[in-house]
Amino acid sequence: MINKQLTALALLTVTSLAGATLSVTSVSAQSNNGCGNVVKNIELKDSQNQSVFCSDGGNVKDLGAFGINATNVSVQSGKWTFYQGKNFKGKSVTVEGEIFQSLGFKGVGSFKKPG
Repeated sequence: MINKQLTALALLTVTSLAGATLSVTSVSAQSNNGCGNVVKNIELKDSQNQSVFCSDGGNVKDLGAFGINATNVSVQSGKWTFYQGKNFKGKSVTVEGEIFQSLGFKGVGSFKKPG
């Protein structure tokens, strides 16, 4: 009886952990090697117009090393604000609609949908 309860508890724990992992990896993003087949709403590019980060959307508080060389942004739709610092701080630029635009600063630390 105790073995069955422990087995059931172990299975629930594994299922719970697997569910958390799936929710974390459900955002589609890619970096450093271009966007490939990623469904992209946001694409950050360096000064040579090479992709450094791609995302299907969602707020990002800290891009870390991925956004360090970003100088341009390509947005497929929506309104987005890009910040030079992490946690939505520092110089910022807001872009809207389907647009490719220079950010006016080097390096993106974070971005989000305003509102």
